[in-house]
Amino acid sequence: MLRVKNEATWLKAVLDAAGRVCDALVVLDDGSTDATPEICRRHPKVAEYLYQEESVLDEARDKNRLLKMALQLEPDWILALDGDEVLEDAAPEIIRREIALIDPVEPQFVAFALQILYFWDDPLTFRCEPSLYGDFWQVRLFTTWGQDVTRLTFLPTSHGGNLHCGSVPANLTGRARFIDVKVKHYGYLSAETRQRKKEWYATRDPEAFARGYYDHLTSSEGMRLAIWQERRERDAVSSTFIKPTAYFTGYPIELISLLPPGTRRVLEVGCGYGDGGRAIKEGLPEVWVAGAEWRWTAYLAARAGLDAAVYWRPGEPLPFPDGFFDVVLLNHCLEKFADPWTVLSGLKRYVAPGGKVIATVANARNLVNLVRLAGGDWDYTATGVADIANLRFFTPRTAAALFAYCGFKVKEISFVPDPQIAISGASSAESTPFSLQAGNLHLVGLSGEDLAELTARDILVVAEKSAGKTSLSQSEQSATSPVAAGRTGPGSAGRDEPTMGKSPELISIIIPVFNQLSFTKRCLESIRNFTSLPYELIIIDNGSTDETSAFLKSQKDLKVITNESNRGFGPAVNQGLALARGEYLVVLNNDTLVTPGWLEELLYALKTGPAAGLAGPVTNYASGPQCIPVPYQPDNEESIVTFARERAVAYKGKIREVFRLVGFCLAIRRAVVEKIGGFDPRFATGNFEDDDFCLRARLAGFRLYIAEGAFIHHYGHQTFVGAGLDFAARMAENWRRFKEKWGLDPARPVEMGYPADLPARLKFDRALHYEPLHEVAGNG
Repeated sequence: MLRVKNEATWLKAVLDAAGRVCDALVVLDDGSTDATPEICRRHPKVAEYLYQEESVLDEARDKNRLLKMALQLEPDWILALDGDEVLEDAAPEIIRREIALIDPVEPQFVAFALQILYFWDDPLTFRCEPSLYGDFWQVRLFTTWGQDVTRLTFLPTSHGGNLHCGSVPANLTGRARFIDVKVKHYGYLSAETRQRKKEWYATRDPEAFARGYYDHLTSSEGMRLAIWQERRERDAVSSTFIKPTAYFTGYPIELISLLPPGTRRVLEVGCGYGDGGRAIKEGLPEVWVAGAEWRWTAYLAARAGLDAAVYWRPGEPLPFPDGFFDVVLLNHCLEKFADPWTVLSGLKRYVAPGGKVIATVANARNLVNLVRLAGGDWDYTATGVADIANLRFFTPRTAAALFAYCGFKVKEISFVPDPQIAISGASSAESTPFSLQAGNLHLVGLSGEDLAELTARDILVVAEKSAGKTSLSQSEQSATSPVAAGRTGPGSAGRDEPTMGKSPELISIIIPVFNQLSFTKRCLESIRNFTSLPYELIIIDNGSTDETSAFLKSQKDLKVITNESNRGFGPAVNQGLALARGEYLVVLNNDTLVTPGWLEELLYALKTGPAAGLAGPVTNYASGPQCIPVPYQPDNEESIVTFARERAVAYKGKIREVFRLVGFCLAIRRAVVEKIGGFDPRFATGNFEDDDFCLRARLAGFRLYIAEGAFIHHYGHQTFVGAGLDFAARMAENWRRFKEKWGLDPARPVEMGYPADLPARLKFDRALHYEPLHEVAGNG
């Protein structure tokens, strides 16, 4: 089904491509004045075409009409496209293959998300950076199996003209699955078109436009382009290997730093977007770098920055001469091969005599993983040893055995420390056996070498292809064993039994409370149930008059600050920030419930780059784009957790940049607080303290992200209810203060918010924009 208007430029290609997978096409034309009607009426696959001339824009209305047209044909599956979106050539075979896996009686998945590629300035060039444009997946294909088709509907939105109401019905029940199908979007191709579209939105959706919702249309910040090339069905990957764009960017400096002097040619296996090769060429421009990659868009992106890039299926031959490369790099690839022994053996022929293979693999003997296993947990993650795409697991000993089996001489095994782990009281040079207890895991008889392994996130292997023999003598095996060389581990030379100390990645969770004890209890319980990363809980009791104070004193895992009176949200948060030890800080309302994966997803967003300063989750109750529709009842916590868990899987690693975040849950990099301070106390009574904080962060050069995979249930305004405060009056007063502080028109209504371009008009001035935290006061 397609909703179109003046799409003549691309429409025939759109219909032809869709017709190769669809039995019939239905089109709703919202008043085209070009050749669109003629193209639709003449196309053999168009079963129904409706031309309308409505005086009022309403996207939800139109899509419901279109859905009704489609359902009259009694389809099994419905594909939703726009008139400027062309399916890639391989799409029909991939889609049919995925549908063949679905049980029609009890479908395990009811919808498929496809990747939308935005072509930019050239019909063969698309954006591929980690951003809205380079990493955009949307549910476009859904089934009627198991659905009550009489109730399926598109719902109104908060946007003008009910824009952005989604591509599939809002009340579709069941889970969605990501599939490796690309949709080529040509609607933003020219700068003129993008500007014209932005101006159109300014008149049709003025409130969102004023918030900066459409600024991306004319922004090329961080843009990275790749040249498109069609592929075959066999080149698609399984959904397990679908990763966010950020997964393929960046590169560990540890690998590059180990390049031996005189290196002339390097092969980067699993090169992703080619960031490792680019880094090599920046520092050593004389080195010739090739990449081999098996994920299609990553391969296309790598071609733009390397001397050569090949699309390669692991285990297949490469188009290079034997002995061509001085160094082969493998960054977290071996874990993802079903048969790494065969793949590594096959790569040996391309290594020059005396050449090196340098690789990282995730360390399965990592203490965090062992603690989780001892507790009965093995939750898959987006990265690390529990990466959902990992098929093989290695310890230092088995990693060394892999390289030896494949005919390489292991020269060095070293470790990349895990920033989640800090152990005091012993060092890697310790010779006296000791014990270690963490959670319900108790390890005894450990050596300093064990300590180095347990605190390592990754194993770093340097192996050599020898010109002569390939097997190791007993003395060589001893010299190159996993405990022999180069490993690092924190700790001092003391002999006391080591204890878990402060982690470099400790997260401080700061929660101001005022009465409403039942919500506080539920919030704390959810944190304890669904938070596996190291954290500290800081509670600021803002003068509660119920049983909150006594309850907080009874909780041994809390740091509690007790204020004699209610100082307001912002000042209370500042007290918590002043006490916090974490590298990452989370400000959380007590009328929230966190859910599985919440903190991992928020931290993932904060680790996308040094400019990432703030991150927030999606929720059922908030203003702006963080609010999403939910299918559950708020009094059913089990259904909340089920919904959140399924969303966490579907949206894992997906982030979206925004210009403001709502303060019900705000994850903050410590560097932000060091630069801009805390919350402005003039907004202490609530409302606009979060807008002010976000605005100052943006002025200071930080970026704000929504972590789409992090869902937090928010009951909303419970502190206002418990304190008997007039929410609307507080909102109006703080909006007045906000306008006064930032020089806005006093008559500007609160519904418009502040102008999206306000940060561009101002410069960060520490003297004006830094808010000191002051000393921690209160009792406790």
